[in-house]
This record gives sequence, structure tokens and C-alpha cells, in this order.
Amino acid sequence: MLKLANKFSIPIRHPPSMEKLEKSLVTLAQYFPNIPLVTAREILEGVIYILKNAEGVVWPDYLESGFSRPNLSIAGLQRILSCLPQGTTELMCHPGYVGMPVNAIYRIERENEIEILSNVDINESIIEQDINLIAFDQLP
Repeated sequence: MLKLANKFSIPIRHPPSMEKLEKSLVTLAQYFPNIPLVTAREILEGVIYILKNAEGVVWPDYLESGFSRPNLSIAGLQRILSCLPQGTTELMCHPGYVGMPVNAIYRIERENEIEILSNVDINESIIEQDINLIAFDQLP
């Protein structure tokens, strides 16, 4: 992924493993509960080393992954927006329409995200807090 991003001069998603190590360990344990903690720590430390030494690859400064259940609401997003750190934050979300297969994971929430993200109160919060919305091709 890093080689392709560098070759084509395109940014990548904020690597979740670049979050605080303890937070990354918790996330990894959720998806791979059978991996021993020592092994998980070694894997993450190796990934972090590779990412920190990647040259020419750009990604946002932060990843905000809290815009999901139980924070999938206008108030939840407003809380997130009010606590953004300085720099560029990627808001993980998956807006879409229910016309997806019935067994699709996170199916119903996708339309909720569209409704919340396009809400007038959210737009006002963005303006009031002087948040600049950008696309990945606008990353510095």
C-alpha cells in the first residue's frame, strides 16, 4: 500500500495503528481475540516503525472512529466536532443507502449517517468551529 501511494502520489487513510499503542491493542484484540497480547504488541510496534519511516506518503494527522453506535446521532457528531485536535482529522464513516443486500453489515446505519452528516445543525457546528472540510487530494 505504501509503495503504491508513493508511486502514484496519493494519500492513504490514517493508519489505525498510528493511534496510541494501547488503543490499537484494544482494537486488534477485538478483531483477533486469539492473538496473545505480547504478539499483538510486537506486530503493532513493527507496523508503527514501518509507517513512521515511510517516505513521501501522506495521511491525515488523526483518525476519529467514534461516529458509530452508540454515538451515531447529531449530538454524538457535535461532541466529536467540538473535541477535534489541531491538524487534519479523518472522520471514519460509511454513508450509503439501504438498497444494499439485506445481510450487509452496518446496513441501516449508513442512511442514518447520510441524514446526520447533511443535517443543518451539523453544518452550523462546522461553520461556528471554523472547521475546513477537505478531500483526500487536498491533504498537505
